[in-house]
Amino acid sequence: MLIRICSHFHKQNNHGIDELIRIDGLPDDLIFRREEGKVFLRVPFEKDIDANIPKEIREHCTPIDITENLPREKNEATGQWQTPSDTIRILGVKLDLDSTPGMETWKKLQRILERDTPRDQKVPSPAVVAPDMTSPFFLEAKDIPVVVLRQEVVQPQIVTHTVVTVPVEVPKMEIKTEEPHKFECGVCHKNFGQQRGLWMHERKTRHKVKEPVAA
Repeated sequence: MLIRICSHFHKQNNHGIDELIRIDGLPDDLIFRREEGKVFLRVPFEKDIDANIPKEIREHCTPIDITENLPREKNEATGQWQTPSDTIRILGVKLDLDSTPGMETWKKLQRILERDTPRDQKVPSPAVVAPDMTSPFFLEAKDIPVVVLRQEVVQPQIVTHTVVTVPVEVPKMEIKTEEPHKFECGVCHKNFGQQRGLWMHERKTRHKVKEPVAA
């Protein structure tokens, strides 16, 4: 957006000489207000007159259609007062520093420039359109400072995937269990889980083996 800074008294505006600066990326609602599908220019911004923008610098312009309210008039059919409007195309806007709202808005723009200009770069200032108030327009397109404000970094959208766990049926395996080995006493037929147990039993008991009776 091409912005013309105007003032007849303020020292920040080179003693009344108009200045131009192009600022891209300003918040839309700072300059415009949208209502019922219409775009209005916010106060204190004013439409710049096309005749004040030479054709050789119009490459810096961003044409935009805005709605401008016309003087109120009475509807003869209904007897009601109404505010007609008209759609016009503007090439740039003007900001008057001689008004308090205009000065406050310019200070706000300066704070935005200071905040969004890299630290290793000088904060750009508007360029005067002529050496004095009586001289013709001499500013060339290449001399107009262009500021492209940093855009907010858009965080990439993280897509989350839902993992569905499907139960897997594990086939049952038959495990054969072998009976523990038993050690049996040959005399009393007593069982022992370990061979040592049978050995101690035989040693302690000392079974007497009956001899067969002779016929």
